[in-house]
Amino acid sequence: MGNLTFGGSTGSFTPSPLNTQTTRPMIAPYWTDLDTRGASAAAGIFINQTADKLVVTWNQMGYFSGNYRGSATFQLVLNNPNAVPAGEGAIGFFFGDMTATGDYHDVTSGFGDGLPAENTGEISYARGATVDIAPQLSQTHVWFNFANGRPIAAPVPEPETYGMMMAGLGLLGAALRRRKQG
Repeated sequence: MGNLTFGGSTGSFTPSPLNTQTTRPMIAPYWTDLDTRGASAAAGIFINQTADKLVVTWNQMGYFSGNYRGSATFQLVLNNPNAVPAGEGAIGFFFGDMTATGDYHDVTSGFGDGLPAENTGEISYARGATVDIAPQLSQTHVWFNFANGRPIAAPVPEPETYGMMMAGLGLLGAALRRRKQG
C-alpha cells in the first residue's frame, strides 16, 4: 500500500527496491505495510482527478495490523506532462506528518518499470525502515521531471527559502547594478 501500479494490482505488502522489483510498473511515494482501517473518520485514501492532474492522498494511515501509534499522511501528484504548471513537475511526492513506532516495517519510495533489470527510467528516492525513513520524509516534498527519458529530482524550495532566495537575488542584482553605474 502507498503506491500506484499499472497493468494490474499487486498483493505484495512488503516493498522491494523499485529499480529491480518485478511486481508491476509502480509509482510509490511510500510503499510499506499500511493499514487502511483508520483510527479516525478522516483516515483513508482519497482521489482527486482533473483533466490535467491526478492527486492521490493517503491520510492518517496506520501500520499493519491496526498499529496507530505511528501514522503516515502523504500524496502522489501526477501532472499531465504536456501541461505541467510553473513551479511543479511531472510527478510529485508530498509528505505530511510521518511517524513510526519501533515496530519494524520496510519502506521504499520512488518508481520502477516492473522489470528485473535496472533501467534509466527508475528512481529510488528513499528506502529503509519506517522508523528511519518516516522522520526524514515528514513535512517535505519533491517534484520529478524527465530529461532524455530519465527522471530527475527537482526539489521545490519551501516558501520561506524561496522568499529568502528571491530577496538575496534582488540584493545581488542591486549590487551588480550599482557596480556597473560606478
